[in-house]
Amino acid sequence: LMIFLTVKEAFIAAIAIPLIFFITFGVIYFTDQTLNSLTIFSLILSLGLIVDTSIVVVEGIHDGRKEGLSSLDAAKQSLSQFKWPLVAGTATTLAAFAPMLLVSGIVGDFIKTIPIVLSITLMSSLFVSFLITPLLGRVILKKKTQSSAVHEFKEGMIQKLRDTYERVLDSILNSRAKKVIITVATLGAFFLSMTLPAVGILKTQLFPVVDVPFIFVNFEAPLGTELEQTRELARPIEEKLKQYDAIDNYTLNLGRKISADFEVGSSAVRSYQGHFFINLLEDAKEREKSYVVTSQIREDLETLNTPLDISVEEISSGPPVSAPFEARISGPDLDTLEAISKEVSSILEGIEGYTNISNEFDDSPDEVQVILDQDKLSYYGVSNQQVALVLQSFSVGVDGGKVEIKGEDFDINVYLNGEGTKDYTDLGSFPIETRFGNIPLSYIGEIQTNKSIKSIPRIDEQRSVRVRAYVQEDTLVSELLPETQEKIDALDLGTEYTIKVGGESEDVQESFTELFSSMIVAVILIIVILVLIFNSFRQTFVVLASLPLAIIGIFPGLAFLSLPLSFPAFLGVVMLTGIVVNDAIVLIDQINKNRETKSVVDSVVQGAKSRLIPIILTSITTIFGLIPVTLTDEFWRGLGYSVIFGLFTATFLTLFIIPILYTFFYRKQA
Repeated sequence: LMIFLTVKEAFIAAIAIPLIFFITFGVIYFTDQTLNSLTIFSLILSLGLIVDTSIVVVEGIHDGRKEGLSSLDAAKQSLSQFKWPLVAGTATTLAAFAPMLLVSGIVGDFIKTIPIVLSITLMSSLFVSFLITPLLGRVILKKKTQSSAVHEFKEGMIQKLRDTYERVLDSILNSRAKKVIITVATLGAFFLSMTLPAVGILKTQLFPVVDVPFIFVNFEAPLGTELEQTRELARPIEEKLKQYDAIDNYTLNLGRKISADFEVGSSAVRSYQGHFFINLLEDAKEREKSYVVTSQIREDLETLNTPLDISVEEISSGPPVSAPFEARISGPDLDTLEAISKEVSSILEGIEGYTNISNEFDDSPDEVQVILDQDKLSYYGVSNQQVALVLQSFSVGVDGGKVEIKGEDFDINVYLNGEGTKDYTDLGSFPIETRFGNIPLSYIGEIQTNKSIKSIPRIDEQRSVRVRAYVQEDTLVSELLPETQEKIDALDLGTEYTIKVGGESEDVQESFTELFSSMIVAVILIIVILVLIFNSFRQTFVVLASLPLAIIGIFPGLAFLSLPLSFPAFLGVVMLTGIVVNDAIVLIDQINKNRETKSVVDSVVQGAKSRLIPIILTSITTIFGLIPVTLTDEFWRGLGYSVIFGLFTATFLTLFIIPILYTFFYRKQA
C-alpha cells in the first residue's frame, strides 16, 4: 500500500482490516457462531474482498487531495463517487457466496460457515468503508503532507505507469486488428484452459491429502475369536509399529474399529476387532509426511503372515467422505453377490494403485444351520424349543440369572460341560435327551454349514454388498477409474445384477454438481443486481464476460504445480469472481460518468487509467495476504494458488478486455 499511497493513506486502508474483523467477531459472538478453523479461514478468504472497498475509498481521497481538495472535501467526493459501485460490488459478492448454503449433505454442513462468515465480513467492510474510513481520512489527513524526494519519486513512477497504460490502451482501442487479436487469443486461452480437466492434465479431487499427525490401523480376526486371542494376534502389528521413529506414541483399543471421522459404530464390543490409534511426532520437520508414513506402514504390514484383516487409514482433511473407490453390487442371490464381489476385488488387485481392498464377504464366518425333522421330533417327544435351548448352552450359554457377592451383582451364564466351546465339527454327535434315552442330534435334524455375511445392506429394497478400496500415495482415484470401469463393464452380470461405482468419485461429482448449481443461482442473482445498477443489459454482459477470464490463469497454474482441482481450489474460483466483478463494476461506473463529457473511446481510456492503481493494489494486497496460508497450509494451498494465478491473468484481462468489450458494444457511439 505504501508503494502507491502515502504512509498515512496506507495506514487508513490497512487499519480497516482489524476493524472489520473486530466487528465480525462481535457478530459471531452474539449470533452463537463458533470460532473454529473454518471461521478463521473465512476471514483469510475475505481479506482480498474487504480490502478492496477500503482501497477504493482511500484512493479516491488520495486523488481528491492531489486535485487540491481538503481532506474533508476529498472524503466526501470519494464517498459520493464510489458508494453505489461499492454497494453493487458487495451485493454481487454476497450473491456469489450465499448460494453455497444450498449445498446439501455433509459437504454442505462443512462449508456453510464460509458464506455465513463472509456475509458478515462483507457487510462490516461496507460499514467501515462508508463511516470509519472517511472519518479517519478527515482526521489523519487534515494537515497536508510535506513532499519528500521519496514521495515525488513514487508519484512520478505511478504517473509514468498510468501514462504508459494510457498509450497502450489507446493504441489498442483505435486499432480493430489489435482488438480482434487480443479477443481471439483470450478466447483461445480460455477454451484451452477448460480442456485441461477434460483431457486429464488437471486432476480432480474433493479434498486434498494433507499432513495430519494421526494414523489408525484397524484389524479384524475371524468371527468368534476371543479377546485374549485377538490381543495376541495384534502383537506382530505392535512390533512393527515400534520400529518407526516418526511415531511418538500409540494406543491399542480392543473390541471396536474406528473410522476416519472417529466414529466407532455400534456400542457393542466385538472381541475379534480392534485398532491402533497412532500419534506421530508433532514437529513435522522431524519426520516424513503422514501420508508417506501411512504408505510405509501399510506396505510393511502387508508382509505379515496373519489371519487378521488389516487396514491402515489416515485422518480425513475435510469432512468424512466415502472410501476413494466403492462398488455397490445389487441382486437377489447372496451366493451370486459373493461371486461377483470377488471378481471385482480381483479386478482391483490387478490394477496398480489400489490398496486396502475389502468387501463384506472377507473373512465371513461359517454359519451352521440345523434343520429339524418335525416328524422325528414328534416321535421322540422333543420340541423345537428344547433343542434350541440345548444348542444355546453349547454356544453362547443360557442366562442363569444373577448372584450377589459382597453387595455386587454378577450375571450367570450356564454352558454345557461348564465351558463355552465354539467347535461345531462334532455337533452331529451331540446327545439330545428324549423319552427313549439320549440320541445324537443328527438323528432328528440335518446339519448344514454355509458361508454367511455379517450384515446384508439393502439399496432400493435389493440385497447389496460393497467392495471398497483406497489408493496409494500420490495416486488419485480419478486416474484409475477409466481402466477400472472398463473392466467392470466387461463382467457378465445377467439382467438381475447391477454394479454402481461410487466412493469419493461419486462424492466429488455430487459435490461439484451442487456447487456448479449454486454458481448458476449466483450468476442469476448477479445479473439481476447488475441490471438494476447499470440499467443496461450490454454493460451487464461486459461485467459477466470478465468472470470466466480468471480460469485462464487458474487451471494451467494448478496443472503446472501438479495440484488437483479440489474443493478449496474451486472456492478460490468463487472468491476471484467477487474480486473481478468488484473491479469491473467500479471501472464501468467510472466510464459511464466520463461519457457525460467525453467520447466513448476517451471515456474508456480515462476511466481505465483512473482505476489502474486501485485494481493493481487490490490484486497485490490479496496475493500477499494469501501467500502465508498458501505456503504453510496444505489443505488451503489449492485456494491460495487459484487466487494468485487467477489474479495475475484477471488483472491484466480486466484492464484490457473490459475496455475492448465496452467499445465493441458502443461502437456506433464511438
